[in-house]
Amino acid sequence: MCIDENVSEGEAATRLAGSPAVFMNRLFSHDRALDVSILAPYGDDFEEFAAELPLLSRPLHARTLLYRNVLTGTHRRQEVEHAEASAPGDIDAIAGIELERTDLLILSPLLPNFDVDYVREVRRRVPAEAVTVLLPQGYMRTVASDGRVNKRDFVEFAEVLPLVDIAVFSDEDTDDALARGAEWSRRFVNTSIVVTQNKYGATLFRRGAATVIGAPLIGAVDPLATVGAGDVFSAALSVSYVAKRDLGLAVADANEAAAEFLQRSELGAEAPLAALRY
Repeated sequence: MCIDENVSEGEAATRLAGSPAVFMNRLFSHDRALDVSILAPYGDDFEEFAAELPLLSRPLHARTLLYRNVLTGTHRRQEVEHAEASAPGDIDAIAGIELERTDLLILSPLLPNFDVDYVREVRRRVPAEAVTVLLPQGYMRTVASDGRVNKRDFVEFAEVLPLVDIAVFSDEDTDDALARGAEWSRRFVNTSIVVTQNKYGATLFRRGAATVIGAPLIGAVDPLATVGAGDVFSAALSVSYVAKRDLGLAVADANEAAAEFLQRSELGAEAPLAALRY
């Protein structure tokens, strides 16, 4: 888990519960047919947010990983505090039971601290038929000494990608994202790669072949309203794919969900149940 601190020009800073798990749970919670559990490290200072989330673990630290989003015009700069608090804890008996009965596993490290052994262990505990989705953004980040977030090479890709069915990341997360998506999907034929491209939609790579899936046209939105849109995309894609087993349709559904999220966020509204189409 993390705490998102959003800082905009001329406005007071806001602090909210953050991480893909938070935005995804907000969407999933509209559908009572979905049974969601979250296994994630967090600190004592996350207590005010914890009651609203289906967390499996207790606080592991005094402080929670903090992401500060500094928004200037259309530019967003990210800074991190308490990076050490993002390391995953042990998988206890309760978490083990939940993993054994899951049909959808979404792995979303916030920093590159899900080592290969941890991913293998988590993957080993879920049923063989479960769909596993990786959001590798955390592997593509490093934190400088001043707390600023910089790009990092996903050096673990050769060991991690074969462990998952689908990997989803943005063309802003890494240089040459489309070329890497094509290469990785060609090299790991059982792993599909989805690269999101903001207003242009997303490109789906399977065995090196690319399919461009466009997004709905929407008006310009405030940069602050975009926080969490990628997580909503991944959530909608995941549940759509589990239900339909058609990744092209799942990406189209995810584009629709992300567009709806952006439009409603601009108005200050929460993403609706209609964003889940499966």
